[in-house]
Amino acid sequence: MPGSWWPYWADWLEAKDGKTVKPRKPVNRGKYKSIEPAPGSYVRAN
Repeated sequence: MPGSWWPYWADWLEAKDGKTVKPRKPVNRGKYKSIEPAPGSYVRAN
């Protein structure tokens, strides 16, 4: 995405370590439950 800082951050992280792991699968267990599915109403702008 033009103007995004994510590629710079990803390059910086890779230079620091370079190791990657598979992301964990989110689960609804334990004390805190999901409020709503992603992306969630809090990211929507009218």
